[in-house]
Amino acid sequence: MDIQKTKLFPSDWFYQKLLALPEGTSKATFNGRLYIVCKSTFNGGNSFKFFAEEAGGKDRISLNVYRTHERIHTKPCEQPLLKSQAFLQNANFGSYDLTPETLPGSLEETPRRLGYELGCKFIRS
Repeated sequence: MDIQKTKLFPSDWFYQKLLALPEGTSKATFNGRLYIVCKSTFNGGNSFKFFAEEAGGKDRISLNVYRTHERIHTKPCEQPLLKSQAFLQNANFGSYDLTPETLPGSLEETPRRLGYELGCKFIRS
């Protein structure tokens, strides 16, 4: 997908998309690659921090979304907002088990590290 030719969605789309994602640490797949995902909610559901890191790779997605009385704001972190949009629009956020027994080798610490850094809960099934 060429994100340069994609139209940017309204801020409300990002808010609704993050609202629907599970709280804490989970997994997603995007372009055939596995990502460890962390979503944290703040301010009574008015603010979200979203971070995804490619498991065993270098790709990262980072986005903050917050709602004020006037409007919804989207603040990507050190990347174009279209990159976050492409990920949120096309990633498969299925139900994944994040217990250490299900993670391959060195990937075991990835969700724990992300979770601690971003304040997400490491979920044991």
